[in-house]
Amino acid sequence: MKQDQLYDAITDLRDDQIEQGGKPLVRTGRPKRLLWLGGIAAVLALAVLSGAVVLPRLRKAPKPGAAPEQTIGPTDTQNQTESQTQPPKPTSASAPTPTGDSMTASGEIEAAEGTIRLYQLSAPTYPKTPAQSADPAAWQSRYDALRLTDAQTAALQPFLAGTVPAVLGESAGENRLYAPVNVYLALSMLTEVTGGATRQELLRLLSAPDPETLRTEGKALWEASYSDDPELLTSIPAASIWLSDAVRYNAGTLQTLASDYYASAYSGRMGSESYDQAIRTWINAHTGNLLDQQAGAFGTGGDTLAVLLSTIYYKASWEEGFYESNTRPGAFSGPNGEEQTDFLHGGEKTDAWTENGFTAIGKSLQGGGTMYFLLPDKGMSPEELLRQPDALAFLGSDAGRDALAHRLCLVDFSVPKFDVDAALDLTDTLSRLGVRSVFRSDLADFSPLLAEDTPCYLQGFLHAARVRIDEKGCEAAAFTSAAPGDAPSQEEPERLTLRLNRPFVFAITSPDGLPLFIGVVNHPEAG
Repeated sequence: MKQDQLYDAITDLRDDQIEQGGKPLVRTGRPKRLLWLGGIAAVLALAVLSGAVVLPRLRKAPKPGAAPEQTIGPTDTQNQTESQTQPPKPTSASAPTPTGDSMTASGEIEAAEGTIRLYQLSAPTYPKTPAQSADPAAWQSRYDALRLTDAQTAALQPFLAGTVPAVLGESAGENRLYAPVNVYLALSMLTEVTGGATRQELLRLLSAPDPETLRTEGKALWEASYSDDPELLTSIPAASIWLSDAVRYNAGTLQTLASDYYASAYSGRMGSESYDQAIRTWINAHTGNLLDQQAGAFGTGGDTLAVLLSTIYYKASWEEGFYESNTRPGAFSGPNGEEQTDFLHGGEKTDAWTENGFTAIGKSLQGGGTMYFLLPDKGMSPEELLRQPDALAFLGSDAGRDALAHRLCLVDFSVPKFDVDAALDLTDTLSRLGVRSVFRSDLADFSPLLAEDTPCYLQGFLHAARVRIDEKGCEAAAFTSAAPGDAPSQEEPERLTLRLNRPFVFAITSPDGLPLFIGVVNHPEAG
């Protein structure tokens, strides 16, 4: 899907910046939109959004008399009229606390949110990140404590192996971007608001035996991805659920989203400009204003029952940047012929992989992150490469990379100064991967979310991303451990020239070597 098509979809569905459908909300007997589930990852260079739209199959009156401690919603049926509803006041809101000597990203978020506190029921308290420069020992201790175990890293591999080729290998000749961990967490949150066979299909896709195991895995991924050090690495995952104050919701489900996914809860009148603006403000605050155009198109309708958002803001710089004086134009041989673009040039002493159908190196980012670049062998497209087991192993984990032959090289390296974006409709992809009943109005089960009997189904799930790199860095990097093989060598390293002047694959990994972002660049200046 092109950027203008994404904009049209956003405008039409009025859900942050992604969803699908083609009709505005109207009060008819047709199913109405219930829930939008979204994930947004944003970086100076990167913005990712994944989302789903859930619709009620039919409208039923809420069950009266539900205990306040078990449900959240109107106190009586009269309060369901738009003129009478009022947003609940915040009771235990606790905004993210700034840390360190300079303004942290969470501090900027707190300052930017402003009046949306009017609608806030509660907010998570984010972990405090000690600044590495101020307290290296505390920083190292936190990093060590939050590292994923080998079992947790391995648990994500089946999901990666199944979804990476399905998402990235289907559309030759286009830029294609995917944030696997972001989608994993968004789907994990979806399991919390579904039940029965619908939940079981999601659990199978996520390779989790039960919801409890998935919560543990998801929370570990969230915490391992979190860093709020403005001098080193900013990586702020966030989530929120926006409720209609005309409907009752199960408080236990909201508590699970808060405790295991750090999700804030809000309540207000759907379809009102003030509530829509509050949601836009939240999106912009948690994505560094990178998605302001898309957020500006957001709007709800009076029949919208809930909006569920997941975001991550990323920012990091190269350990060794590129000199601007070395940036010069060159030809990129894309699928449609040569394109002129600016290339970054530099030298790297790093591990290189030159077998298994591709040549790859990793470029370090401050805070331990790494951006890997994979150039398929001539005659092989990036999409074909992403269906090869060795390439998937390389992209999946440090263990997968270590298992492939590699050697220390002195690399003469050039890469396009690219700015690319992509929007993907993952509805059919999820169906092919076994998630089907959630899209069926006669089968989907969303009972864990609603306190009343309102059958629902998932209307669509799309994923959008933007990545940009320049001389200073790729702000889509994660905090990662040093790659094996970086120990000083007594021998002169082999020299290698790597020119990314034709379609290639990139990946940005977490501290534990997991791919937070994977992309195919067919057109460097398509953004």
